[in-house]
Amino acid sequence: MIIDLSHAPVLRRGGKRSVFEHPTARNQLIKVLMPRTRKKEARRGLWERLTKPPYEWEYLRELRMVYEVTRRAGGIPRLPIVESAGLVRTTEGLGLSIERITAPDGQLAPTMRDLLESGAFTAEHLRSLNHFVAEIYRLGVVANDLAPHNIVYEAATGHAIMIDGFGERTLIPLHLWSQRANARHLDSRFERYAAQYQGLRWDRARRSFHLET
Repeated sequence: MIIDLSHAPVLRRGGKRSVFEHPTARNQLIKVLMPRTRKKEARRGLWERLTKPPYEWEYLRELRMVYEVTRRAGGIPRLPIVESAGLVRTTEGLGLSIERITAPDGQLAPTMRDLLESGAFTAEHLRSLNHFVAEIYRLGVVANDLAPHNIVYEAATGHAIMIDGFGERTLIPLHLWSQRANARHLDSRFERYAAQYQGLRWDRARRSFHLET
């Protein structure tokens, strides 16, 4: 079945993908590549085609990460990354169906960037963020883009959840195989993106965020 997205609203746009409201499943969203991303890929030369995977392979990286984390997580009530319903065919091309994480009013859950920039960030949000940090280290989540716009706060569960920017990018999945290598990778990622967490300070030794004083 091909899902018609011609009348579905675009809820968010990233660097390469758009996020659509699922037209028939209210608890799902659909990620698809933007037209400009497809055009960029179509213009690739022979060398790029041989050395770089298609952009849609990012879906497979995310799905594999969800599988690995689910396998490792056991009976915990909430994963620290968004769950997926799998690949779907749409009028915008191949897409990835993911769970819709909402705020109490039914709107999309706020990102950490939203909360920090609006001044709505509280001690509860800080607690959830640091719990998220601890969980991705513990479960070996390969997180590449840890910018605050990729992490949302789910009020219903009190959990911070990563919605994009995760999955092993290397041909040899070293970070999936080695918790130690992935921990070093996460250290470097948090160091890189720490400045984007307005009003917070990253403590590398403790692997946690603190309010700036």
